[in-house]
Amino acid sequence: EELPAELREKFEAYRAEYPAVDALWNGTPLPRQSDESPSGMVFALAGVLRGHGDFTITEYAQLVAVWEHQSKNHAHEFERYVANAWNNNRTKLGSIRKHGFDAIGCWGPRHGPGILINDFKETRPFSAEGRRSTLAHEICHLLVDRTGALPLTELLVGHSPLVPEQRANAFAAEFLVPREVARQAIKASSSIAEAFTTLHGTYKASRRLIAWQIINEGSIYESLSSEDRAYVESCTYTG
Repeated sequence: EELPAELREKFEAYRAEYPAVDALWNGTPLPRQSDESPSGMVFALAGVLRGHGDFTITEYAQLVAVWEHQSKNHAHEFERYVANAWNNNRTKLGSIRKHGFDAIGCWGPRHGPGILINDFKETRPFSAEGRRSTLAHEICHLLVDRTGALPLTELLVGHSPLVPEQRANAFAAEFLVPREVARQAIKASSSIAEAFTTLHGTYKASRRLIAWQIINEGSIYESLSSEDRAYVESCTYTG
């Protein structure tokens, strides 16, 4: 997968301005970077992108996805990436099931980062599509919210703040099905239904997530016929 042209030009200019970022992109840790694990490298990248201030959360997702060299077998690569880089632990969080938790991202000075998945059948991660979405959502928290995030005791009583959750949802959607990829699929397909089938088969994302990615990429959505727009909108209510 490649970066959209505008983001590629923007990031190349940033790399030219900051040689350490260019070196990081090519696999050399930043000066004084203590964590050189796969997740540590991605965390370092997120840090320098946030420091620049001109990169959006969806651009974070695009850059991380391309940096990890995800192949056309995207779903398989994503599962393997999470397992290797983020120490994914699938465990039944029965003691907090009543609170409606899908997952918890955690980290500390001696252990982690890790993602604990609640895979009871009533939760989103019970389905394959829901699990991928939840994992990508938690990766965003691990990248962006390590400082300033609410402690676990606050989350357990339902005080999860809205803005970090919205940000993580946007990251997850773009990480799993980049809007540029959705645009290309629609362009290459003979029908909107065929585009959905292609995207779902390649990325194993839910039809609802795919639909919202098409809608959020305004130029894609506005180019569709009224019938195709109605089809996309109908998919926002499905799994």
